[in-house]
Amino acid sequence: MDGKQLRVIQNAIQTRKTVVDLNQTWKVLHVDYQVGKKHGRQLHLSSSDLAMLEAIYTRHSKVSPAVNIDLKQNRVALIDYYKDEKIGGFNVFADQLVFASISAELPLKTGAVNIGFQGLLATTTLDQVDISAIKRLMIVENGAMINRLFDWQDNLSCDWKNSLFLYRGHGHNINIVLNLLENLPETSSIAFYGDLDPYGIHIATHLNRIKPLGIVVPKIWRELKSNHVDNNMSKHLKQIVHCADLSLDASVPFAFREIFKYLQLNQIAIMQENVNRLGQLEVIFESINV
Repeated sequence: MDGKQLRVIQNAIQTRKTVVDLNQTWKVLHVDYQVGKKHGRQLHLSSSDLAMLEAIYTRHSKVSPAVNIDLKQNRVALIDYYKDEKIGGFNVFADQLVFASISAELPLKTGAVNIGFQGLLATTTLDQVDISAIKRLMIVENGAMINRLFDWQDNLSCDWKNSLFLYRGHGHNINIVLNLLENLPETSSIAFYGDLDPYGIHIATHLNRIKPLGIVVPKIWRELKSNHVDNNMSKHLKQIVHCADLSLDASVPFAFREIFKYLQLNQIAIMQENVNRLGQLEVIFESINV
């Protein structure tokens, strides 16, 4: 029994429901615990069924069904309410930001920390970060790339080597990254380094709408053709049919539109790990390379 199922049971108990729609949770309760009588696509619940639901709920919970519980809490908090701390389905690292660095310190509210060591990834929660002290930030799309930062640092210009590097994350982590991005000072220099494909430009465009930033591309991007050894044309074709045509969107920075159009015309999709093989990188802000 997971947290969402217990929430369904709790709601039925609190509201003293007599009829419920026969969704997946109620199908399980009906088959496994003989709860309710089936009438078409509904279950009819009697007082004895509600008593059974209370017994099921109590088997998993340390508190009364009258107590509402936030399932988004971490496991340490949930153990005060549930007998199984994993019941909320909360990922231990779901609210963590993942940083790496070559030389820049990670500014925390308790003080700046040196994290510039090969192979070291520093994880922390947003509330621990002194966002106002971040001067230069590069958001990296793929976890493998940030984990191997020291392998491709020489492709960056000297000033961008002094960045903090932040993994874009996946699932809930992405929202935490967006929150940090939104609260960065206007004076911060920000860039996004992702796959050189239609989806990558879409991600950069989305981030740019939250806070203006540069996009990281190989310096030779204008020389790439569909027959390049690192190009994955089939991936491009799968992506492009699902993508809005950014080259026609006047609200998108001109440089982003230009790159998107080039990828579109030349059927380019080069994953970030392969981009690393293309040599020197540049960061493009509108039409300015830095």
